[in-house]
Parts: sequence; C-alpha cells; structure tokens
Amino acid sequence: MPIVGILHIRKDLYIIEARLVRFRLIVFRPFAGQIITGIIRSSGPWGIRVSLRFFSDLYVPVNLMPANTQWMPLEKVWVWNYEGQQLYLDADDEIRVRVVKEEFRDIMLKQSDEKAAVEDERAADTAGTPSATTAHNDKNGKDIKMTSKEVAQKEEEMQMELENRQETSSYSLTCSIAEDGLGCVRWWE
Repeated sequence: MPIVGILHIRKDLYIIEARLVRFRLIVFRPFAGQIITGIIRSSGPWGIRVSLRFFSDLYVPVNLMPANTQWMPLEKVWVWNYEGQQLYLDADDEIRVRVVKEEFRDIMLKQSDEKAAVEDERAADTAGTPSATTAHNDKNGKDIKMTSKEVAQKEEEMQMELENRQETSSYSLTCSIAEDGLGCVRWWE
C-alpha cells in the first residue's frame, strides 16, 4: 500500500503538520476511442444500457448502432439484420463497445428538485382516495390502493425513469457498436 505524506497548513496557528496516510485508489475514466467489454443490462427503444459490474452508466444510443439494426418491441430486444441473419442483442450478453464521449453532470440541484416533486406527489396521493383494484406497499411500507389505470401509469413512469437514468447520473459514457468487431462478443467468435 502506498504511503503518502499529507501537508496541513493552519493559518490560525501558523503550524505546518505532516501525517502519513495509507490508501488505495482506483480511478475509472476511459478515454474516447477506448474499447470496453461489458454486459447488456437493459434495452429499450432509446438504445442499450451496458454494465461493467462496478459501473452501469454506459449507453449505446440508436444512432450509434450498426445500420439495419431494429427494435423488436414484443421481444424487447435489438436485432442487427446482417446479410440475411438476425443477430440479437439479448440482456446479459457480453458486448464490446467503443467509448464515443463521456459526460459529467452536476446533479445536486436536479436531485433536490426531484425530491420536492416526489414529496408533492405523495401528498397528492394521500389527499384523494381512488377506487381500489390493486394494493401494494410504498417505500415506507404504507399500503397504497390504486386503480389498474394508475398501476399502468406508474409502471410507465418507472420505465421512463429507467430510460432517463442517463440524464440523472453524475458520470456516463456514450458508446458505439457500429464498427467491425464491436457488438455481442459471440458474433465475432
């Protein structure tokens, strides 16, 4: 383990203090053009989300997929039509991607706005009593009764939240699979 000297300067006492500190640090910051192998976590009409197990904010948007790739809504999977063959991009498949760009975002302000919106929504939910067709527990263990229409709307909101995760993460990578050798690893074996 590395040993590093840390220098503290305290202006109020005019004291210089040095201490030895032991630490390990791993920095993950791939560069544009770097090829990374990960696992397909989810897919949607917006593209593919890739995980490296320790980092899950890699995204392959539709415009960075090979030509002739199409979304199959019934199977919820992307398919590349290559020379008459259908090559599937299934969840949990190993995938090789090229980093196109990285994005850093300051999400502190956005998170506080979202928290206020959630609290307003909870207050509105408790104010009215919808006709009960489905009951479940919220995050706090309270029973919530919802109509089937409200359940469908909530599921749609949850799906949108998943799809928009890229916008709420503080660091994300936009990747491409539109080159030879990229995409599902099994395609190139």
